[in-house]
Amino acid sequence: YLNLIFKSLIDQAIFFLGTVELINILRAELSIVEIFVRKFFLSKNKISLFAKDMAIFLNSIGINANTNYIRTLQTKYDSNKNVCFEQDEVIKLIKDARSDLGLLKQLFTNYAQEGKITDQIFQIFLKNEQKENLSIDIARTITGIYGLDEIDFMDFLSSYANSVIDYTKNEFYQDMNHPISCYFISSSHNTYIAGHQLYGKASTEMYKIALLSGCRCIEIDVWDGPDAPIVTHGRTAVKPVLLSDVLMIISEYAFTKSKLPLIISIENHCEKQEYQLAKLLSDILEGSIATRQTHPPLNNLLPTPKELIEKILLKSSISKSDVLTNILYFTNSFKPSFLISLSENKIESLANKTCLVNNSQIELFRVYPKGSRVSSGNFNPIKFWQNGIQIAALNIHTSDVYAWIHDSLFTANGGSGYVLKPRYMRNQSEFNETTYSIDLWSSISNNIKSN
Repeated sequence: YLNLIFKSLIDQAIFFLGTVELINILRAELSIVEIFVRKFFLSKNKISLFAKDMAIFLNSIGINANTNYIRTLQTKYDSNKNVCFEQDEVIKLIKDARSDLGLLKQLFTNYAQEGKITDQIFQIFLKNEQKENLSIDIARTITGIYGLDEIDFMDFLSSYANSVIDYTKNEFYQDMNHPISCYFISSSHNTYIAGHQLYGKASTEMYKIALLSGCRCIEIDVWDGPDAPIVTHGRTAVKPVLLSDVLMIISEYAFTKSKLPLIISIENHCEKQEYQLAKLLSDILEGSIATRQTHPPLNNLLPTPKELIEKILLKSSISKSDVLTNILYFTNSFKPSFLISLSENKIESLANKTCLVNNSQIELFRVYPKGSRVSSGNFNPIKFWQNGIQIAALNIHTSDVYAWIHDSLFTANGGSGYVLKPRYMRNQSEFNETTYSIDLWSSISNNIKSN
C-alpha cells in the first residue's frame, strides 16, 4: 500500500486525473495524435480547453489561430456546447485535418476491399509502397484479425511503428566536449512574431513555444518604448510587447527542454533606452549570463556546450554603452566576434562557399531569411548546413517543408537543440571536395526523411 497526503483537494484531483490518464495510455494502443493531445491536456492540468488555451495548442502545432478561427472550430467540434474543447473533440479535429490529405485517402482506397485492408493486402502494400518485406505473422500483428479501416490505416502511417527514425538516436547521446562552433544549433528568426512579418503581432507565447521545442538560438528586436524598451518588428504594423515580459518568459523556460547553452540574438534599435535594456537583461537573467570574462575563449576556441550548461550567451552587433557591452558575449566590439550573422542572399552570393566550412570550425555563422520573405516563409536550411553554417534561423511558427526539415534534424540528440557536425566540418585536415558535396546529407538524412 502507498499512503499519500495532499495539500489540497485540487492537488489530489490533479494527481488522480494524471494517474488514470497514464494508466489509460499504457493499457491502450493509442495513436501518436491521441498521446500528443493527452500530454498537452496533462501539461495544462485541465480536462478541457477554452479558446485561449486552444489557440496556444494550435499555435504549438504550426496553426496560426485567431479568434474567428477558434469560433469556427467551436461551431463544428464543440459537441457539448459548453464553449470549450474536450480531449476527444481535439483529437477528432486533428484526425479530420489529417484525413483531408487526399493522397493518403486515395492510397487506402487503392488497397482496401470492402472498406478494410487485410493482413495479406497489408503485406502487399508494405512491399509495393514502402519497399518492406514483412512476414504474414508480423503483418497480422498490425492489422489484427479484422483488418485496418481508414482511421486505423491513418493511425499506422503516423505511428512510431512506421517511422523511419531510429528512436534510440533521439536520446541525448552525443559528445558535448567540442567547442560550440562544432555543432548545428536549432534557431528561430524573429522569434516574437506570430504570423505575418508586417502586420502580425509580437507575443511572449512564441518564446515559450520556441524554447519548449528545443530552440537554442532565439531573436529579440528591441526598440525604445513610451516608458520602457519594447519588442516589435520596427516600422511595421506588428503590435509590440514589453521587453521585460519577454525576458521573464525566457528566464522561466530557457532550460526546461534543454540544459545546453542558449544564444539570444538582440537586434538593438534603442536610442534612449539602452541602459534600461542592459539593466533588464542583467536583472532578469541574473546568474545565467556567460561573458568573455566568466567563460573566455581559449586558444582561439569557443567554450564547449558542457562548459556552458544552463548559460545564456548574448549577442548584439550594436552597443553604444559599456553597460551593455560588458554582458555581451558576441559583438563587433570584440575581435574576433566569434558570431557572424548574414542574410541568405549574402551567403548565396559568395563565390567560394568552401571558405565557410573552414571558418565555421572556429566561428559561429548565423543565416537569416531575406527581407522579402514578409509572409514568414522559410529557406532550405540544408544548403547552409552543408556549408558548415551552424545557425539557420527559420520562422519556426510557419509550418512548411523547410521547418519540418529543421525539426527533423533536431529530433536527434534528445531534442537538445545541438547536433554534432560531421567530422570533416570539425577538422580542417579532413576536409576535401568529395566529402563537402556528399557527407552532410548522409549524416542527417535519416532524421530528415521522417517528414
